[in-house]
Amino acid sequence: MKVSAGVVSMLFALLAAFATHAAGVAGEAASAPLADAASKHAPESNSYKGMVKIPSGTFVMGCSPGDARCKDDEKPPHRVNIRSFWMDGCPVTVGELKKCVRSGACHFEVGCNADVGENPNGLNWGKSKRAAYPVNLVNWNEAQEYCAWRGKRLPTEAEWEYAARAGTTAVDDPRIQSATNGGPVGKGSRNPFGLNDMLGYVKEWCADWYQKDYYSHSPADNPKGPDSGEDRVIRGGGPAWPDVDLRVSQRARMAPDNKFLGYGFRCARDSETENGAPATSE
Repeated sequence: MKVSAGVVSMLFALLAAFATHAAGVAGEAASAPLADAASKHAPESNSYKGMVKIPSGTFVMGCSPGDARCKDDEKPPHRVNIRSFWMDGCPVTVGELKKCVRSGACHFEVGCNADVGENPNGLNWGKSKRAAYPVNLVNWNEAQEYCAWRGKRLPTEAEWEYAARAGTTAVDDPRIQSATNGGPVGKGSRNPFGLNDMLGYVKEWCADWYQKDYYSHSPADNPKGPDSGEDRVIRGGGPAWPDVDLRVSQRARMAPDNKFLGYGFRCARDSETENGAPATSE
């Protein structure tokens, strides 16, 4: 039986189409595990959500005028220029950190901490109905890990104080005592920049290494702290802290792998990125 040339051509075309389809299906199946692996550690798509854009400006960093409680490491007061940046409106919550832990990108362990043994109810992690509470008992390494997962970073010490002061200079200005004083974050009043809980709740890790005399030689433009050190800077303070700690210029320090029940954090982000930052926070 003879087969026409047209029929032969049609058969070859059908075979070619089938082979192409089979190869495509096989390729998709092979690439699926790679796609899953790539997305496993991916953060939420909008990493600017909940952030506030802090305007650029100049402020006097360090001991506030008339504050007799200042320690040596808060001196001398010095002018600092800060470029615009983004900052989380509230401290990072238990629920937010849990998402990162579940993704496999973050690691968080309570461990055997004396602080928790003395005050087990003070730990927010693992408690029901505390997803909106600030994560506490977190060390610097864990905080930095979370911020990096969100495409962010920890704020510098200068950025933190600039944002906390929000244009104020008085040592006890009520506009910067904006803490929730327990419970979910963001329930208290906002400071003039629109930030909650900068003073009066958890202390917050900063990016900088600590150096007692850093202010005596700190650069005037966007200082980032010394190049090395043993401890990282911690700022802020909650209702459990003495009044001397509830001051915007007060500095604390701790080794980056140490934990304390009253320590939490929030993240920051540069104002200008390759793709450009949104004009307003969401």
